[in-house]
Amino acid sequence: MSTLCLDIGNTTTHIGLVKDSMVSESIRIPTRNLEENLSKSVQNIKEAKLLAYCSVVPAASKHAEEIAKSYGLKLFNLNADTCPLSIAYPNPREIGQDRLANAVAATNFSDPPVIIIDMGTATTFDIVTTECGYEGGVITAGLSLMREYLHERTALLPEVSYNELSYPANVIGKSTREAMEIGGVIGYEGMVKEIVAALSAQLFERGINDPTLILTGGKAPFMEEALGEDCHYIPNLTLQGLELAIR
Repeated sequence: MSTLCLDIGNTTTHIGLVKDSMVSESIRIPTRNLEENLSKSVQNIKEAKLLAYCSVVPAASKHAEEIAKSYGLKLFNLNADTCPLSIAYPNPREIGQDRLANAVAATNFSDPPVIIIDMGTATTFDIVTTECGYEGGVITAGLSLMREYLHERTALLPEVSYNELSYPANVIGKSTREAMEIGGVIGYEGMVKEIVAALSAQLFERGINDPTLILTGGKAPFMEEALGEDCHYIPNLTLQGLELAIR
C-alpha cells in the first residue's frame, strides 16, 4: 500500500507518494497556497489509501485533515505521541514534527549515533543515540532566511540568491552583491561545521564516537562535500520518515 505523505513546512509543503521508502510523484507547493493547491495535487495521486503528515504550521494542518476526510483516506499525524522512537526530551510536544520524521528515517538508514541536519527556512540539527533515542538538538536560521533578513533590514543591500552554491575562489568581494554571496556561503558553511563539531565533542565526552551525518533540505547538497565522507544527503528524508513511522 502506498502512503500519501505531506511535509508541511514554513515556506514549502513537500508532497510525495511513498512505498517501501521509495518516493514517487514528488512535488513541492508553497505552504501559503496549501488550501487551494492541495486538493488539486491529491487528485493526481490515485494509489494512496492513507495520508501521513507532519506540520510545523498548525493552521495548515487542518487542510491535510480535510483532504484525508474528503478522499476517504486514513489519517496519520506524526508527533511526539505517535513517534516510534524513544524520546529523551523534557517537553516532547515542543519538538517539530518534521524533526521527528527525519529522526525516524535517519535511524532506518544508519545505526545511531546520527546527527541530522535539515536545511530549510530554519536549519535544524537533531541527535539520535542508541542509549536515549531522540535527544534534541540545535535550531538556527537557514541560508535563505539570513539573505532575506539582510535585504529587508537594510536600505541599500540587495536581495541575493544562492542558486549555485560553491566555495568562492576569491573571498574578497568586488561588489556589494558578491560580498554578500561570499559572506553567506562561507559564513553558513562555517556555522554548520562549528555546530557539528560542538555536538560531536559533547557526544565524545559521553563515550559516543563517530556519529553519522545525514543531510536533507533544499540547500543540503552544498554542504555534503564540505562535511566529508561520513556525510550522506537524502533529499526525501522527511517523507520517508513519515512512511516508516506507520509500519
